[in-house]
Amino acid sequence: MNQTIRYCILILFIMAIVCSSGCIVPTKDKPKPAGNEPGGTNYLVPGTGSLPQQQPQDTSQNQAAVSLSPTPTPMPDDTRYLTQVPTYPVSADNGPVYRNLSIYADPTQIIRNYQDIYNNELSLKDYTVAYAYDLKNPPLIIDFDVKPKMDDLTIWSESRSGSLSGATTGSGGGVVDPKRADVYTQVTQLSPDAWFEIKVLDKTTGNVVLDDGFGKTFGGNTKKTVSIRSFGNYQIEMSGNKVNVSVRMYIINGTA
Repeated sequence: MNQTIRYCILILFIMAIVCSSGCIVPTKDKPKPAGNEPGGTNYLVPGTGSLPQQQPQDTSQNQAAVSLSPTPTPMPDDTRYLTQVPTYPVSADNGPVYRNLSIYADPTQIIRNYQDIYNNELSLKDYTVAYAYDLKNPPLIIDFDVKPKMDDLTIWSESRSGSLSGATTGSGGGVVDPKRADVYTQVTQLSPDAWFEIKVLDKTTGNVVLDDGFGKTFGGNTKKTVSIRSFGNYQIEMSGNKVNVSVRMYIINGTA
């Protein structure tokens, strides 16, 4: 009887050992903490003041990390201000490296129509004439040709040849106030009083838009072309002295 009990206790002991051994789970490696250094903490090497040298990481893990990174979203194309058109075909060219690929079209011939709004010759002697004109088709071109008056002048000079002549006085017969004969020359020259001015004013503001001419401060050029290139209601004043002037005003490809 006692021996049977011993056998039962032995069997129960063996069964308990077997059951306890079946519940043992093998230990797993602890995951490495995040960071470049072991344990996730940066430790200085004693006596050096620097970090410990790192071991190269597994390239397979890096490749896995790259493959898991999100794909960047492409930016949408903004073509709302452009219209797509076919491209120009470019053929092979064995010519020189520097060549002109621009295609020039033959220029369209423009036929200009000139409409005169004023064409007259004035004889001015210190007075002014004025006209008003509403310019709706600029530019307004103004040509003027000045013919200044010429003055006949008599110029005196002393002859540089011949003998001296003069009155004699006293017993010695000395010559008093010796001189040669007077010479008078007739010449024709531009009158110093000749001038011409054409002035254009804005009738709304009174501002001077154009001021040009001949003589005074305008120079000695007798032929000039000036223009007005802005819309407006203008007053055109022409004044002068001792001049005949031909004035032509016209517009191009417009209606006066």
